[in-house]
Amino acid sequence: MAATPAGVLNRDLSRLLHSGDQRWGLPSRGDITTETPASLKALVGPAMANGPIEVVIVGDVKPDTAIEAVAATFGALPPRPDAPTPAPPALAVTFPQPGGAPVTLTHRGRADQAVGLIAWPTDDFLSDTQRARTVSVLGAVFQLRLTEQLRKVEGLTYSPSAGAQASDVFPHFGYLSARVEIPPGKLDGFFKDVEAIAADLRDTPIGADEMNRAKGPAIESLAKRRQTNEYWLNALAGAQSDPRRLTAIRTSEAQLQHVSSEDVRKAAQTYLIDAKAWKLVIRPQTFQAARN
Repeated sequence: MAATPAGVLNRDLSRLLHSGDQRWGLPSRGDITTETPASLKALVGPAMANGPIEVVIVGDVKPDTAIEAVAATFGALPPRPDAPTPAPPALAVTFPQPGGAPVTLTHRGRADQAVGLIAWPTDDFLSDTQRARTVSVLGAVFQLRLTEQLRKVEGLTYSPSAGAQASDVFPHFGYLSARVEIPPGKLDGFFKDVEAIAADLRDTPIGADEMNRAKGPAIESLAKRRQTNEYWLNALAGAQSDPRRLTAIRTSEAQLQHVSSEDVRKAAQTYLIDAKAWKLVIRPQTFQAARN
């Protein structure tokens, strides 16, 4: 993972975006070698023995058949207590402190490869699904703008990416981000381009054509995914303990359709603030050594 900028990004980004919380980090080699089957059993054993069970069945099956099958298996187990409410510290997740110089990491790969990333804190998904879907459309518009600028105008890269993430577990945690893999000497230009795009999204109404290009694929993708078992398995998971998930399923298409150009501009004004941005660069070690 240390041999390419993408490998370093995959290894470290999630932990960094959660302010170093190791629950989102990969264990060290030492951590791995000290773990044993007994420690795993101690961690998951109590939940397996006494924790609540949720069963999700999707596919070509009649409800009565599913009920009978569950009643004869999981339903035949002794009663179990309700899921305990997680302690507040377990749900406490924070976005890294913004501002200042970018966090800098290095990789051991080619000298002409680097990654630049910028992220802004937003909010979670379930506390306001309409807000979350508006931010997701903002992320899609940002993707269109970034691709236009970096691929078509400047020819720097074929596949820059931008988008939004909103937690459906941790309150008030989410983020918008933009990233690119380009030569290290072009990183400063990337950050300037991103800041210019963010400023324009804050200040200028988005045209109807661009809104359609941002919303259309999301609505079409949702319709296609709803035809698959995988979508329903993922969407229904957790609904027993948090019924808001069912409401989110029922309102998903209508809420996406409802997002307007002005909604997206207000979201940009709320979240795409330069002072709130957190930046990361991943440079080749050879480039770093040359600069030193």
